[in-house]
Amino acid sequence: MPNVVFVAPFFLEATVRFIDATASLPGVRLGLVSQDPGDRLPPGLRHRLAAHLQVADGLDSKTIADACRKIGGELGSVDRLMGALEELQVPLGEAREALHIPGMDAATARNFRDKSHMKEVLQEAGVPCARHTRVANEEDVWRFAEAVGYPLVVKPRAGSGSRNTIRVNNADELRECMRWDSPAAGGMMIEEFVTGDEHSFDSVF
Repeated sequence: MPNVVFVAPFFLEATVRFIDATASLPGVRLGLVSQDPGDRLPPGLRHRLAAHLQVADGLDSKTIADACRKIGGELGSVDRLMGALEELQVPLGEAREALHIPGMDAATARNFRDKSHMKEVLQEAGVPCARHTRVANEEDVWRFAEAVGYPLVVKPRAGSGSRNTIRVNNADELRECMRWDSPAAGGMMIEEFVTGDEHSFDSVF
């Protein structure tokens, strides 16, 4: 009987559905790590958990690893470690490596968490990508804008979904964008705006 630890910092509606689906898998004993208290879960789901540990920071890899050790002590082992949030994937990879749990490692997770690096990995594999660059200062921004033209897309390198992703149509909009998201912070990238069909691919291993 596999022991699975699911990390869910907050009990968002979609996250609770993932927890419920995992708890419903035949033969799985599920331990849960969260920042939210267990009484915020639906009673029917809460009573199906084999273990639950509330932590201060559910996105910290050391906290996750320590929680797994404690839950593993209760259940006898931790065979798999998982979580649904994109922001969790690097910390989960680091915790798996620390505890020698099979699954995606931190380096693989960084390949898609850093969007500029992700495009470099794809380009090396022969996949065409929008022209893009990491930006560390305003000179980087204006140099790219001059070379590529408008419209452009400004986004965080480690974003999730389309949060904080902005289309800028001209120099004034780009200047305004940089007022609230300074390139000097090091987490910003800029890319050309392209149109076409959009496809989404998921993989399971």
